[in-house]
Amino acid sequence: STHCISSAASDVYKRQFFNRALNLSPEDTNIMDALADVMIQLGEQEKALELLLKSTQSAPTVNPYKWFFLGQLQLEFDAVKCYRTGIQILMSIINSEGDVRSFLVSEMITLLSSNILISLIG
Repeated sequence: STHCISSAASDVYKRQFFNRALNLSPEDTNIMDALADVMIQLGEQEKALELLLKSTQSAPTVNPYKWFFLGQLQLEFDAVKCYRTGIQILMSIINSEGDVRSFLVSEMITLLSSNILISLIG
């Protein structure tokens, strides 16, 4: 029960953080993607959908994960199309990296550093 409350509070802090960041850089699709992820966690699907649609239109090949998040918010054929697009982009990144392990380590470092930054600010 306490974990659920602290997790929800953490998501609220993340939303505030990414909203501020997006106000400073309104065209930054990485911020849009991160904010959309938090909005999904908070159950705010309409706002998440709006952000993800804007992000996929602005920078469709940057961050394949946005397509997976968008797929969660779509139905049937549209969801499958989003997942396929995300997988294709992810595979092209892995193929260009040449070494899957270095790609995964880099992704983990990015994820951990962003979580650490948010916990320090929040």
